[in-house]
Amino acid sequence: MSKSDLQLKTDIEEELRWDPMINEAAVGVTVKNGKVSLMGTVDTYAEKWAAEDATRRVSGVRGVTQDLKVALRAEHARSDADLKSAIDAALKWNVFVPTTITAKVTDGAVTLEGSVGWNYQRDFAERSIRYLSG
Repeated sequence: MSKSDLQLKTDIEEELRWDPMINEAAVGVTVKNGKVSLMGTVDTYAEKWAAEDATRRVSGVRGVTQDLKVALRAEHARSDADLKSAIDAALKWNVFVPTTITAKVTDGAVTLEGSVGWNYQRDFAERSIRYLSG
């Protein structure tokens, strides 16, 4: 039995409200044919990913498009050099990330580059830096 779009929207909003990592008031939800769109402005990239993860946990979601903007709070701001240093350390300390992965930081935007032998290594590289401040 599939859920109506209205029931799915209600379930997603409840999941967002339940998750302590998310300010649910900052996240708008629309649903059409089981496909979910998230919009709004959140404080961190971690919150952005948490909102998407929470939405995917809800039974009946057929897809998620998120258009969440991040308005980084002052206490989370880092210089490119500080951010690069933190990223390099995080990648180095993860045993599943090969040394072929490097990072570039430009105006706070991070690009990971390099090649890996396995997809899980790419995933671990991303996860290693996902929750860094800045």
